[in-house]
Parts: sequence; structure tokens; C-alpha cells
Amino acid sequence: MKFLFFTLSVFLHFIGFAQTSFEPAMPDSSNMPIILEVAKSCHYELYFEHSKDSIVAKFANKYNWSSEKIKQVKKALMFIPPTDNAYYNAYALKTANELEKIKAHNLSLSKKKLEKLESIHEQMIVSNLGNWLYLECAKFSK
Repeated sequence: MKFLFFTLSVFLHFIGFAQTSFEPAMPDSSNMPIILEVAKSCHYELYFEHSKDSIVAKFANKYNWSSEKIKQVKKALMFIPPTDNAYYNAYALKTANELEKIKAHNLSLSKKKLEKLESIHEQMIVSNLGNWLYLECAKFSK
């Protein structure tokens, strides 16, 4: 009987955790304009284009795509900027001082360096862009 009670209480405990919902992190409203400036300074579009070339090359090599097919795929994969909320969520835990330092650092780099430097990009946004590229390329490989 004790075992049944223990098992039931553990089960109910985990059900309670499974039903909890989490709100996305949101920054202080005073940081929101700075976050958009940081996102702009990161030039995510350049990073996207560099990643697109790399990912398409991997798929082209794996599936023996012709040069015409490669052009078709690259043309179809257009950069769609993340929403402001995605940027807010990605940078929510940064202070205004940290955001200003990130922006200043990014602005000091050349655009050529920016497209290749993952370290300056927020990992959440980079992961979302990369995952989207892989999923879209996979559609063309069928």
C-alpha cells in the first residue's frame, strides 16, 4: 500500500510539472529599442546568406545536384527577418550596458567579418535560421 501511495504521488508530481506553461522572456521596455539596434548591427541577413551557401553546398554534394538545381534552391531560400519579439526574447536577459557593448563591438567589425562570426550572433536566432535552412533544403532533396 505504501508503494502504491508513493508511486501515485510521484506520478501526480510529474503531471503537475508537465502542465506548467512558460512565458517567453521579455526585456525591460527601456531595452527594446537597444535590442533592435543590436539586431540590426549583427547583420543577420549576411550571416544567413553565408550559411545558406554552406548548407546548400552540403545538400548539393550529398544528392548530386546540378548547378541549375543549386541556383534554383538558392533563389528559393530568401531571408525572412525574425520578428521583433524573437529578438526581444533572444536578448531579454541582457542589461542595457551589455547591449550597448555588443552593439559597439558589432559596429566596429567589417561586414565581411560579421557574416562569418557566429560568436556575435545570438545562438537562439542562429539556430532558428540554420534549422529553417536545413528543413527547406531537405524539401528540395526529395
